[in-house]
Amino acid sequence: MVWTQYLPLGSLVMAWGVYQVAPGEFRALLKDLALIYFVPLPLLAGAYVLGGSSIVLRFALSLLAVAVVFLVYYRRFGADFVSFFRPCR
Repeated sequence: MVWTQYLPLGSLVMAWGVYQVAPGEFRALLKDLALIYFVPLPLLAGAYVLGGSSIVLRFALSLLAVAVVFLVYYRRFGADFVSFFRPCR
């Protein structure tokens, strides 16, 4: 039931339409979304496992994982993000 909020039927129809118009850009969008959603998973899971029962160590490792994720995101999307907001000055 939780997935019904994230993936309504209209979104599938819209995604199919976008794919029909621009399949290459749609694939690039799917790659970017996969990067956004799946990069943090192993890092935060590692922080959870390596932290053990120590809340402070788990928190510190989580902060380190978030910093690594931020760097990965900045490396991939930093130039696009800056260029998107540049005309707003």
